[in-house]
Amino acid sequence: MATKKEELPEEKQEGGKPSYTLHIRGLPSSVDLDELKIRLERFGEVVDIQQEEGTVVAKFSRTSEAFEAQQKLTLGPDVVIEFGPQDPDHYNRAKKRVAD
Repeated sequence: MATKKEELPEEKQEGGKPSYTLHIRGLPSSVDLDELKIRLERFGEVVDIQQEEGTVVAKFSRTSEAFEAQQKLTLGPDVVIEFGPQDPDHYNRAKKRVAD
């Protein structure tokens, strides 16, 4: 039996309104991005991963994948995983895919 995907409750989320981008802080500077990407891909398709000034920015293909990773991924007690800001075209992405 198919079920409708649950809405993401934004009022109870740490790190702001859910988006498909995660900011991961508190990792050692020597973090292996390829290994981290493999761990993140357990939750969905990782479109891009970069390290910027002590923060790893990971972009997923879907908000629901980033949401699941933010909720379930554990990387250590000092690591903070927050949602990044939504891209200006965040809500238009589905429309672009249909038009292509």
